[in-house]
Amino acid sequence: IPFVVSSLLFNAFLPIGGGPPGNEILQTVIVEMWLYITYPLLLLIWRRFGVAILLFIASAFHLVVLILLLNGVDPVWAQRSWYAFVLYWILGAISAEYYFRYKRTNTPGAWGVVALFSIYIALGHFVQFKGAHLPKTLLLAVWTALLLAVIQPYLSGEKAKKGLLSVAAEKLGQVSYTLYAVHLPLLAMWAAIAASLTFVDHSLTGEIGLVVFVTLGTLVGFGLVERPSHDFARRMGRL
Repeated sequence: IPFVVSSLLFNAFLPIGGGPPGNEILQTVIVEMWLYITYPLLLLIWRRFGVAILLFIASAFHLVVLILLLNGVDPVWAQRSWYAFVLYWILGAISAEYYFRYKRTNTPGAWGVVALFSIYIALGHFVQFKGAHLPKTLLLAVWTALLLAVIQPYLSGEKAKKGLLSVAAEKLGQVSYTLYAVHLPLLAMWAAIAASLTFVDHSLTGEIGLVVFVTLGTLVGFGLVERPSHDFARRMGRL
């Protein structure tokens, strides 16, 4: 009981309790739960006070991550905390709102973000950064939102419906959450399996085996857990 309470109630905000044993990446699922819980309040702030105040509040929470890091908190936990993710969440919501309202993505500000992110990544090849990569994560979030907005017409238009790109993107999207949730234990399992196989090493054979193993594991997890849970949710929604 103490572990469940500390993990579900406090771990998103304080580095106590630890993440789920055996799969620490699921700590972000706990954070996502809290994002859904606090999202109505954030929407209320957006509606009452405007987008500028909402961004200011989200940025202030993001600064909490920097304060925690300066005080010696585990950087992995800090970058997976609610304080870090709430700004990414808000940026995504604002990007979606403005895209569907104005249908504009080709702006100097948007491409300025792309340029900054590219420079940051280029510097990473010459300078060995240590600790948390908060600028990289933040720029990657905005860059990804812009990229998705740019390619979205090609994925949802009439022409795209007949193409392979749209089908592949849809299928990947369907299993993406399962892939995210199970990839860490699958990587550990493959490392143990590969160590006992003489024909698998760190060359191309090992890389291909890793991709195949993770893909199969993801499909099994999606078929046994995620898809049935979706079907159950739909049935409950009809009651």
